[in-house]
Amino acid sequence: ADALTGTRTIEMLGLSGQYLPTQIELIPFMRGIQVKRGWAYIPGPWIQSMQLSKGIGSVSNGHESMTGQLNVELRKPFGEEGNRLNLYFNTMGRSEVNYTTAYALNEVWSSATSLHGSWIPFQVDNNGDEFMDLPTGHLYSLLHRWKASLKNGWESQFGFRFVDDLQEGGQLDGAINEDGSDRWVYRRESRGLSVFAKVGRIFPESPENSIGFIAEGHFQNLKSPFGMRALRADQMGGNFQFIHDYDDPLRLWAVKSGLSFIWDRYDKWLTDFNGRYAGTQEEITPGIFTEITYRPTEAFTALAGVRADAHNLFGTRLSPRLHLRYALKEGTILRASSGSGFRSPHPWLEYGELLASNRVINPGSAKPFFQQRLRAETAWNSGISLQQDFKLNYRKGTVLIDYFYTSFGNRLVVDRYRTSSTYWFTDLNGSSTTHSAMVQFDYEIKRRMSIRGAYKYTWAETDYASGRLQDPFIAAHRGFIAWFYETRNAWGFDISTQFHGQKRLPVNADGDRSTFSPFFTLINAQVKKSWKDGVYELYAGSENLLNFMMEEPVLNAQSPGSPGFDATVVWGPIMGRVIFVGCNIRF
Repeated sequence: ADALTGTRTIEMLGLSGQYLPTQIELIPFMRGIQVKRGWAYIPGPWIQSMQLSKGIGSVSNGHESMTGQLNVELRKPFGEEGNRLNLYFNTMGRSEVNYTTAYALNEVWSSATSLHGSWIPFQVDNNGDEFMDLPTGHLYSLLHRWKASLKNGWESQFGFRFVDDLQEGGQLDGAINEDGSDRWVYRRESRGLSVFAKVGRIFPESPENSIGFIAEGHFQNLKSPFGMRALRADQMGGNFQFIHDYDDPLRLWAVKSGLSFIWDRYDKWLTDFNGRYAGTQEEITPGIFTEITYRPTEAFTALAGVRADAHNLFGTRLSPRLHLRYALKEGTILRASSGSGFRSPHPWLEYGELLASNRVINPGSAKPFFQQRLRAETAWNSGISLQQDFKLNYRKGTVLIDYFYTSFGNRLVVDRYRTSSTYWFTDLNGSSTTHSAMVQFDYEIKRRMSIRGAYKYTWAETDYASGRLQDPFIAAHRGFIAWFYETRNAWGFDISTQFHGQKRLPVNADGDRSTFSPFFTLINAQVKKSWKDGVYELYAGSENLLNFMMEEPVLNAQSPGSPGFDATVVWGPIMGRVIFVGCNIRF
């Protein structure tokens, strides 16, 4: 989480979340305005399951995949009738209510509704720098949808999702600054609406054939002052996809083909130290794709695909991709993948938190960075993994080893190394690569007790103006150990430990480009108890049990009007130990 917004982001293969396309049941999500805060809009109690794939994604899921693909399945309007209530409270003042209900009207129609409300009503400053450790505010979300199981193999779903998001952060009320400047205030106000429809058919007379249509339209706005700076944006757009599936009855091969169309329009305004800038960017991308699955034996599967997308700003681009799976023997699986993708960068939305400093952005440029049109980001990703299942003392275990390499043809480079008073947004001039290797170990110690351990090495480097340097805030070494146990009488315990290696930091005021964050450890723990086969459940736990915190998350916090003010150099926790309690009820 960064020092002012409290926003948590995902990282995959050493790259930030915008390179990992996220979908909600195959509908694109977390694009544009939602790219930084979108995870807060999908509360955990709404989620039924998640499918995460590392490496290049399938061509049927779009052209933007570079490090993986994530699809979130929400609670369905069918199969799980009833109501679920979740309550959550923690010592930082956050309270949360989640409610989901699903019911069938008759044999054809069923419906589901999900509600979320969360609040942080009071200001918290545990480190005494007179800046809130996380923003106050609220978040309200509503999802409602219908499903119809029709005759002749037809099925349809349609619904809408609404979000109302307000955050207020910055200095505490009544803060007095040493430089005489006004109280520094951060605010984020955003509302959005998405409507969607899905129609599909499995042909009764030819069940190896199926077709599907997916359509979605959305609008999201953003108003966000950062002290003397301010960012505002409106985003509207739509997605359409048609897919035809054919699966050979003998299971030797399968073909998936389709058409896609994506439209997005961004109207944006930036108030900076030197003036107010406005810009509009409209993106129209029709695409076509096909992929073939070949299964000559039960041990081997090959998935080869290609898509062509005609982007109105970046021209027509091809994205070939290949996935291979081979079972060397029972319990030993080798996987490999390789392919390319491209995406449109949006620096004002993907790196808006950099406005929480007094660094000047692209000083002396002929055109303000906000109005510059950048080239498409392009990357090639290749990877290999080996999975080995085993038994030890009659208990099952798995060892997974993988390696992925990402090489950018072009990238939006955020240069934090030139000087301590500037940030530079540029296209890539040279090389930008990421190496990511991981070893993961899972083992069932005894019945209902298991452990997981993992080590990940990541080396991400880019050619900056001052030379080839390790990318900032990416730990080369990370580790994870977790222990899980459930008793026969429905008690559950889990504890996890995360090890974070050193991270290179941006250039400091002395011009030093070789400063690193310290190694630190985070421990999280939870205990739960359920009754009546999970109808009632209570849980409690703690995040950051060791109470580790950065000493100075906001530089020059007492002088927010000075050139050295900077709340963007955040490499670790700022909130300290958090204790939480909650309950789950089914009825």
